[in-house]
Amino acid sequence: MYDIDTAVPENTGPDDLISRTQGVSSTTNPTHLAALGWGVQQPSRGGNFSGEPLVPMSNIESRNFNENVIVVYTPQDASDLCLLWNLRAAYGHLGSVPAALPLTASISEDIKRLLRPGNFYNHGFRRLTVALVSVSVSEEKLREIAEATDERCRATPMSSVLRVGYPLTRNSAEIAVFDKGYTRLPALTYQDKTEIADLTSTFGKGQFESRFVLRGRNLPIVPSLNVGELFADRVSHGGVYARRTTDKQFLDVVWPSGWTVLTEAVRGLGMTATQSIPGHLAAEFLHQIGGWDEMLPVLDTKIIELLYEKSQKSGMSWFRNRATQIARAVFKEDEGGRGAELERRISDLSIVAQADEELNEITFHHIKAAMAGSARAAKEWIRWAEDRRLVHRGISMLCPECRKSAWMPLAQVAPPVICRRCGASVQRPYPPDRIEFRYRLSEQMISLVEHDSLPHLYAARFLLEILGSTREANTVYGAYPGVLIRKDGEEADADVLLLLADGSLIPGECKRTSAGLKDSDLRKLEKLTSWLGSPWSFVATLDSAEDCTEIWRSAERSEGAPRYVLTKEQLLSTRPVWMLNGKPLTFGGDEVITGGPTVAAILGERPEQDPGHPTFRTRD
Repeated sequence: MYDIDTAVPENTGPDDLISRTQGVSSTTNPTHLAALGWGVQQPSRGGNFSGEPLVPMSNIESRNFNENVIVVYTPQDASDLCLLWNLRAAYGHLGSVPAALPLTASISEDIKRLLRPGNFYNHGFRRLTVALVSVSVSEEKLREIAEATDERCRATPMSSVLRVGYPLTRNSAEIAVFDKGYTRLPALTYQDKTEIADLTSTFGKGQFESRFVLRGRNLPIVPSLNVGELFADRVSHGGVYARRTTDKQFLDVVWPSGWTVLTEAVRGLGMTATQSIPGHLAAEFLHQIGGWDEMLPVLDTKIIELLYEKSQKSGMSWFRNRATQIARAVFKEDEGGRGAELERRISDLSIVAQADEELNEITFHHIKAAMAGSARAAKEWIRWAEDRRLVHRGISMLCPECRKSAWMPLAQVAPPVICRRCGASVQRPYPPDRIEFRYRLSEQMISLVEHDSLPHLYAARFLLEILGSTREANTVYGAYPGVLIRKDGEEADADVLLLLADGSLIPGECKRTSAGLKDSDLRKLEKLTSWLGSPWSFVATLDSAEDCTEIWRSAERSEGAPRYVLTKEQLLSTRPVWMLNGKPLTFGGDEVITGGPTVAAILGERPEQDPGHPTFRTRD
């Protein structure tokens, strides 16, 4: 039993309030005793350091105060009492604040007495700031009180500080293996069953829910996920709820895919989202290499140039299709005129393919040159690319009959080799001393380069590195390359669409070179930002800040919904870090972003695994 003091104090006021709330430990206050064995989880708080957030975020004002809130109430007004009750419930009834003081002639002096050291919480190195809120007192009146009291006080809307925490919970950890988004888990652990059984037997039949959350992977705030068509139970507090778990031994848990969460976030705004062709290719590439963390070997300018160079020659049919698409785009208003004539002449083009196919092949020396001359880094790059089926290893053969060379995949190199051009059987197709391997890009890699999907991946990967682990409302839940948004018969595509933890959607426009950005691209991005109600947006290029044209410099915007400009310095940074007071999203990045190690240096430190080039040996 807990002894509650119900005596009426002789002298009411701030001093009495402080004496009653100070010194109450978390183990003896009534709230924690009533919730013994359960977890009181408070709302997320601001960090321990002052400074503006890296990007605009929701609830930023409340994070300036945390629990340091004073309710200025009108005596006998129940609405102010309810506000205080909910504030203290959200923050767990710990310490002197949130507190309440009546609106009297001495209100300013009363607040000053309450501001004495020990009554409020200083978080780390942050400057103490106290919010004055009320339901019955106008914000204008609160500002007058704050100005007459202390510079640390600030009049604040009630909606800025009243945030709901989690319900009372019991935490347990289980290892779950998902199969296509489904898994089965025990509804209650053994300890849960024992203690909850005691509660239900004492106080009658109880109703409990199980909330499942992937560690470090809370679902974002997307209200439309709470529909029955998607899940049997509701989605809230970053997880999936299962109702009426007291009588169930096991529960079938459905976890939504990232694409499902994104489409629901867009649908909640009255629009639809589909994946574009570049987006599909980028997603397949990520799946094949194993995720964002595996992109390191392609974060190099020379590697990118090599990939684009070796992907350019794709045959006459490809050239005709691309030229026809360009002609239609240029002459779309000229049906039957010059556009039709240009298409006819393109279809008549016939260019004989060169017999020498070296331009489509990559040698070890190409990779070594891109890796600053490091043979070990080059071998590690080739091993990475082969393991992920991005390149295929083969050998170039010279036919003695037709004198033409041809590339042979490694599985077909055993003599005799049939020449693909003249059909001759070649008994000794290779030099007598050594074989030199030659590599060809996979069709998937060629398609990825052809549709310019690489810049999308670079931009998304950088923003995930910077904003993917801050555990704040601006944390990136997912980055989706190539998303087509449709609204009321109109459509606009986002090269990258970010989904933040608070449900915000952030569009981005990405270009391989700075020359590719046009005013029409910025207008399209602005339209998408307006459709989605985005707090910020971005444009990105693989060119350096120094090589960017004026349109890129003028595209950066700090007013309203900010627009960030990302360049090669950020997108190809091998180890981007957001340091305290750093500015990684400014034009050209900061010294931390630009000062990271090179890809060649990182790959060169890995142990060598390639056996090297085979050589022929003869035996008597």
